[in-house]
Amino acid sequence: MPEEYGRLYGRALRFVLVDMIRANGTLTVSQMTSAIEHLGYPVDGRLSKVISDALRWEVARGRVVRVGRGVYRYGRPPTSTARRIRLFAVSCRRWIQAHGSGQVPPPTPHDHRRPHRWWAERPEHPPWDNTAWLWGC
Repeated sequence: MPEEYGRLYGRALRFVLVDMIRANGTLTVSQMTSAIEHLGYPVDGRLSKVISDALRWEVARGRVVRVGRGVYRYGRPPTSTARRIRLFAVSCRRWIQAHGSGQVPPPTPHDHRRPHRWWAERPEHPPWDNTAWLWGC
């Protein structure tokens, strides 16, 4: 992945991790590290530390439950939050897969209630560069 693309961090990283846990049940940090590396998400820093730091925030909000040291399972997020997390993670996966296979990445969804439709017409930017579109869904 070219260096001009932003790194996955903050809310974007947390949403990808929470969706990964939702889809697979209980996961360890090492399993999440392997999955993030396999899928090709650009992340800075020591990945296991970045993941555990990101999940600490999600544990505090009840979206993820810490079962043991380095082991997490899906919690009970509000329905609207769970929907946004799924939409974001699917969009990120599609973008990474298309970019990795040399295809044109799909455009990021746009907030249909606001006039800035330009974002949907710029597929060269990954969905995590601007997460404002999530709140228009």
